[in-house]
Amino acid sequence: MNKKSNNKPTASQSQLNLCPIVVADPAQPATRSKMDATQTPLPPPPVQPPTQVQQPVKIKLTARIGQLLRVGKKDKNGKRKAISKQDRPLTTRKSDTKLAPITLAEEKTCKSYRKTKQPNKRSPSASRTQKTENIKPKSCGSQTSLHIHPVSQRELPDKPAEFRPVSVEKLEKSCQNLLEQLGSKSTSLFEDQWEYIDDVDVEDANIQAFLSHIEDYNQAEDVEVLDGNRVKLDKTETKRDDYIHASYVEIKDISRKFVLAQLPLLNSKRLEDFWTMIYQEKLHNIYLICHPEDSAKSIDSDKFSEYFPLTSGHHEHYEQIWVHNRKVESGSLDGDLNDQFIIEVLPNGCAESILVTIHLLNYWPTGDIPLKPKRILNSATNVFGAADAYEGDPIGIISKRGAGRPGTFLAIVCAIQMMKNGQNLDLKELCRSIRKQRPGGIDTYFQFVSIYSTILQFAAQYVNKDMKAGIEKIERVIDLIMKQKGKEDDDGKSKEELKTQSIDKTID
Repeated sequence: MNKKSNNKPTASQSQLNLCPIVVADPAQPATRSKMDATQTPLPPPPVQPPTQVQQPVKIKLTARIGQLLRVGKKDKNGKRKAISKQDRPLTTRKSDTKLAPITLAEEKTCKSYRKTKQPNKRSPSASRTQKTENIKPKSCGSQTSLHIHPVSQRELPDKPAEFRPVSVEKLEKSCQNLLEQLGSKSTSLFEDQWEYIDDVDVEDANIQAFLSHIEDYNQAEDVEVLDGNRVKLDKTETKRDDYIHASYVEIKDISRKFVLAQLPLLNSKRLEDFWTMIYQEKLHNIYLICHPEDSAKSIDSDKFSEYFPLTSGHHEHYEQIWVHNRKVESGSLDGDLNDQFIIEVLPNGCAESILVTIHLLNYWPTGDIPLKPKRILNSATNVFGAADAYEGDPIGIISKRGAGRPGTFLAIVCAIQMMKNGQNLDLKELCRSIRKQRPGGIDTYFQFVSIYSTILQFAAQYVNKDMKAGIEKIERVIDLIMKQKGKEDDDGKSKEELKTQSIDKTID
């Protein structure tokens, strides 16, 4: 039998005018409770009128509306407040100084305009305006068959400043210390330093991951990667192997970290690993040091298109990762252009893409010195300036084999930065440190000498006359070493190759 509620309402019920509470017996079937005859029924709740959705006011932006928006709001006394500097427009018009009295209709219109024209705040997940319906992105790296990526509207990174300012006083201090180290200014000094750098052994016990992936993952068998500082890819359900030929490199007194890596083998799995590493390590700035001979493409305009799309607006899928060319631009301070590609990278299942700027330095042959040292100097000088927008993220330096040229370029970059900071530069210790972390870094004696040549050219732009005279003496010694290199190259080339080389030098 159902339990009826108490006929006498409690004090709280009578005050709040609430309905009596009916509690059903769980043992009996539910029946509809009846209101006690003595209880006065409550009036039905008032019917709420349907809410009207206010349509946004569409108005045309005119000079008059612009004038009204720049006028401050009224205070309690009815006077208009002055406009703060941050709210003041960048440019003003003469017509803004003398405004006609504001009518009530105009003031209402301005208020509506302010409400409807608020700037949209971009959330991290809203970097792409078009979205695929009924698809929820999974955690990054999970398996998915989605291969649809709308055109991204993500803002491109700001163009970095040309060069950071150089303190001549600090630079001269560092340069003076370097000149004192060189002292005797003979070729034997460079040879002794190179023997010290080259005397770094690699034991098999420290390269176990490399030895187990020689054939299917690496460009060459003689360029090792150490287990202690190698980059490890995050494992997922579909990726059980964390190996890639890339190393973290840290330099004393340099706050930035670097990733030195080699280009992947030309198959879809290795290309996916390569771009996964770039996304995972947030390599927003990459310096691709190469030569047209490093590319498998026969047509010059297609060189290196096997690794990423070269044309703006084009994209490629490498297994589960999407690579989109957002912009192609050229720029260099010496009037000789370096190609730069702004690439957007997004793995399937991830909600946020990253933007990567690839600086293509395609004038440096394998195992050799750069053909255009001035361009290398300009690029190396601005490496840290280009990375200012991504503070804390490492800088990538990549070549086909990933050792000799990247190590040489890294030594130039760090040496120039140390000289800018006024630090005592010991180049042989710097190069040996790179060799210990990246086997094969700075691969030849002539690459080592070219580091001296490049940083001395940089210092000669700023130091006083006495130091310039000391630099010129050392440069004459370096020229003798490079002439010896030229003879060695000529001895190993045929007459046709020498003829082609002379033509190339004339054209260049």
